[in-house]
Amino acid sequence: MKNIFYFFFAISIFLGCKKTTQNTDFKTESKTNPLTYAKAISWEKDENSLKIIQNKYTQSIAKSKIPLQKIILLSSSAIGYLEGIDALSQVQGVFDADWCYSPKLHQMIANGEIEDLGKSAAPDIEKILTLKPDAVLTYTQPQQAKLFQLLENQGINVIYLDEYNETTPLGKAEYLKLYGELFGKENLADSLFSKIEKNYKALKNSVVNSSKPRVFTNTMRGDIWYMSGGESFVAQYLSDAGANYIWSNDTHLGNINLSFEEVYQKAEDADFWLNAGDFTSLQNLEKAYKNHKFFKAFQNAQVYSFTQKVNEKGANDYFETGNIRVDWVLNDLIKIFHPEKAQNHDFQFYQKLQ
Repeated sequence: MKNIFYFFFAISIFLGCKKTTQNTDFKTESKTNPLTYAKAISWEKDENSLKIIQNKYTQSIAKSKIPLQKIILLSSSAIGYLEGIDALSQVQGVFDADWCYSPKLHQMIANGEIEDLGKSAAPDIEKILTLKPDAVLTYTQPQQAKLFQLLENQGINVIYLDEYNETTPLGKAEYLKLYGELFGKENLADSLFSKIEKNYKALKNSVVNSSKPRVFTNTMRGDIWYMSGGESFVAQYLSDAGANYIWSNDTHLGNINLSFEEVYQKAEDADFWLNAGDFTSLQNLEKAYKNHKFFKAFQNAQVYSFTQKVNEKGANDYFETGNIRVDWVLNDLIKIFHPEKAQNHDFQFYQKLQ
């Protein structure tokens, strides 16, 4: 899923909902989505259905099913979008709850508003069918093909939302608009995205003329350093935050598999080291791979990672709220690279390794 860190924090949860009252009318005119930044997905809407086009595959959801009301969710990133459009109260049941960060979600489980359905590795099919979901919101995962086919045979839509394929932060955040369409919250979704877009652009413009510190990302995992590709959304974040990403000329959309020697040759004297995995201390980073200590950024304690909001089970809000509040992520990065530009900002996702 996504990248090496998305695999670590991936979850599967099931949900249902109460009826929503905002924008529940299904407009009958033909409508194509007005996406500006998201390039991996589109949708069309007519008097009969909403059609989602992604990976050259079209999924059709009948007019009678929208707004969606009983949803099974197999994607941790969707939690952030649901909270953003005030639809988390519609969750009916959760698989792999330990992998969810959202404090609100856990409180709802504790209150009995959401049922903890256990592990997704061995789902209770009868329980799923008893919940009578309208749809499954998931990401592309062939290992669940048998389950998805069974659900579709029962008339349950399976909707794939692969926001991790987007190569820009605003592209990921713009999926809010599709969630708004699915849940009848178009106005709320559009308003929130407009706010995020405005904030993001203003932050980006604030560092256009600033000096650009040299930056590299990620860590050794076994014998491989999974460096963020030059065309990835991470590289876009770093550029927008006024940094000089050392691998910015690379053309990979995901990660690049490098040796330690290849990384050290180019990044030995880099000013900052970002996204150092799930490590929270320099000591643990060195313990994981002793040669990490030879970088100037390590020696100067200029190593940061998105571990500010991680619960006791290891679930990380960077992969939930961080998917939509890309303006907050950008502000975190600007505070790292250009602290004078973010004096009134408190870190939301990032922290320095001590």
